[in-house]
Amino acid sequence: MRVSDAVQSGDRLTILVAVRDDLAGKLDAAGSRESAAIARELSSVLRQIDELSAPLHRGILDELHARRARRESAADISKPSR
Repeated sequence: MRVSDAVQSGDRLTILVAVRDDLAGKLDAAGSRESAAIARELSSVLRQIDELSAPLHRGILDELHARRARRESAADISKPSR
């Protein structure tokens, strides 16, 4: 996706992903002088993507842990006591 199209979406994560892809392409084509600056900017964008994505990943993991705990709890209840 082009950065200009991503900006039109208004979604910050979408924009950052488009910027990341654009910077990666520029880094591949950059000479040695430009590559350090582009790499720094790419690193910054990657950090921002991680920060925005982390709550989503934690939410999914939390839900999986809760489901597992419910299953294990149900399994313990259904076991006959000796």
